[in-house]
Amino acid sequence: MPLVIKASLKFTSPIKPELSEHMVKAGTPAFGSVAIIISLIITFLFFYRTNEGLIAVITIVLFFLVGFIDDFLKVKRVSSDGLKSLTKLLLQIIAALIVSILVRNYGYYTNTNKVIYYVLTTFYIVFIVNGVNITDGLDGLATKCSIAPFIVFAFCFNSIRSISLIALASYIAFLYYNAPKASVFMGDAGSHMLGSILALIGLLSTKPFMMALSCGVFALELLSSFIQIFSIRVFKRKVFSIAPIHHALEKKGYKEEKICDRFACISFLFSILSVTLFLGAK
Repeated sequence: MPLVIKASLKFTSPIKPELSEHMVKAGTPAFGSVAIIISLIITFLFFYRTNEGLIAVITIVLFFLVGFIDDFLKVKRVSSDGLKSLTKLLLQIIAALIVSILVRNYGYYTNTNKVIYYVLTTFYIVFIVNGVNITDGLDGLATKCSIAPFIVFAFCFNSIRSISLIALASYIAFLYYNAPKASVFMGDAGSHMLGSILALIGLLSTKPFMMALSCGVFALELLSSFIQIFSIRVFKRKVFSIAPIHHALEKKGYKEEKICDRFACISFLFSILSVTLFLGAK
């Protein structure tokens, strides 16, 4: 990560004008995702050469590319606008469909109707990826909220323990440099990879709904943005001062660190609830 930070000092992610309180972060390197993907790929290829490990590498690379294109355009244009929303969504759907095909071809969900399986899994992956992507707006927020799902799935399912722990280790290493005040951002590429590997772990564990509940914070963040867009377009008024909800809380005066820590606590509660409901408390 120090090497990536040094190499990318000139490549910084523009701050949205409406987030005036974040202007102090201007000039922060935006390509922390490069260090994360190098860490993940090296670890998977050298220490976890299994079918699941191969699927994980392909998943990471596909979603890294989608997010990296978005990051690159933002840096090049010196604007917070990267890929158009529909273009990004289309690329996410294509990547999610490829991952769904790989998962099924390696023996998962073979008893499920193909059409139903591909529709549901593609939606599921895109849903979690966008939830994580939207949550990644404060220093350490998305990473802190992913710790609980990784830990829960690592210790509940032997089959995907290595994937969970490898991803957890890489993102905690990133968090060391991203904790407030961040020395580097992971950008859309990093959040896309994070969301995709969480979704993949849910699929490979054969407990996707358990993962969806564990990712409750990401779902709430995505829901807050959807509610805001729907209300503006239909009722011509805002529900929140700004969306997603973590920025709305900032506008109410909550400190960035407090929002991140409290959301991380809520994430742990969602994960505990998911274990209780889907595996049963003993």
